[in-house]
Amino acid sequence: MMNNLIPLYKNELKRYFYSTGNYVFIALFGLVNNWLFFQNFFLNQQASLSAFFQNLPFLLLFLIPALAMGLMSEEKNKGTWEILLSLPVKEAEIILSKYLAGFTVVIASFLTTIALPITVYTHGNPNISVIFTGYLGALILSASYLALGVFVSSLTKQQTISFLITFAVLFVNDIFSQDYFLLRLPLSFRDVISSLSLTPYYKNIVNGLITLKGIVFIMTWIITFIILSYFHLKSRKDSR
Repeated sequence: MMNNLIPLYKNELKRYFYSTGNYVFIALFGLVNNWLFFQNFFLNQQASLSAFFQNLPFLLLFLIPALAMGLMSEEKNKGTWEILLSLPVKEAEIILSKYLAGFTVVIASFLTTIALPITVYTHGNPNISVIFTGYLGALILSASYLALGVFVSSLTKQQTISFLITFAVLFVNDIFSQDYFLLRLPLSFRDVISSLSLTPYYKNIVNGLITLKGIVFIMTWIITFIILSYFHLKSRKDSR
């Protein structure tokens, strides 16, 4: 039983929303997405969110590492990490509370894009299920990116290093699905390499194609990095 998970989650969430930096993150997320969407929406005269969902993975490459870089690193940098480890709480509770708090901020960030589907709905006759699966895919991709960010943040006390490593890994992972990269590989390797990228599974979900393979890969990705974070934290705690 993880009896301390909810109190830890509430504390993490309070810390997030007492931080000016996280309001900047949410505002920047909303500003960039709304600007990219509306600058072409009326020119294209197409009531669709496809451009928003198409641009999103690239934006998340920067925004999620920026959000995740302080999840663990900040505790170490401020010297509160040792205090946290000395508390009678389980390692899993610490990891999950930080991950869930970070994901709550992600959800709050997506609320800043609420004007997009409203505008599309009032200017056309969009498929509501397509909008729903689009946002579902966006949240799942964000959750996947965030899981990696939690793990990387647990490895270092330098937030800049955490950001750069998380960004680099996610950037390479995205490249694995890009044609300009795959076309340079032997034909027999292309499907294997592409299947290691999160991006194709995200695109499938956005297009309403939710497959068992995609679900298994994404869940394996998230659980793997959460477990790695747990074992790293446990080894640090046991070595004290």
